[in-house]
Amino acid sequence: MKAIIMTVALSLIAALGVTGQTETGKATAPLTLKCTRPDGGACTAQRVQGLALAVKAAGKGSRPALAGIKTLSLASSDGTLQCKQTNGKPCTAGQMRLVREVSAASEVTISLSGGNSN
Repeated sequence: MKAIIMTVALSLIAALGVTGQTETGKATAPLTLKCTRPDGGACTAQRVQGLALAVKAAGKGSRPALAGIKTLSLASSDGTLQCKQTNGKPCTAGQMRLVREVSAASEVTISLSGGNSN
């Protein structure tokens, strides 16, 4: 009987690991920021640089959580952005949402996808 229970328990642990579940049961898919221009095309490096300056200014003022962002840059020509914190880790979901809020004042649109992007 013990062997059966142990087998079931190990199978359950392995299944949870394979499905990428965390302790809270939420998927651990990484979040992605994507930048588009008003005409629907992907942002250029120059537009992203302007957004990065706006994010840095907001971090010093109204949105202190953004002060933890070291780099916000264009990761690919399709407008996907790379966001890194000062500790080298990817930006948090909260920081990414704030980046999206800051972008509302500029001429770009930031979409957030993957993970729990509400």
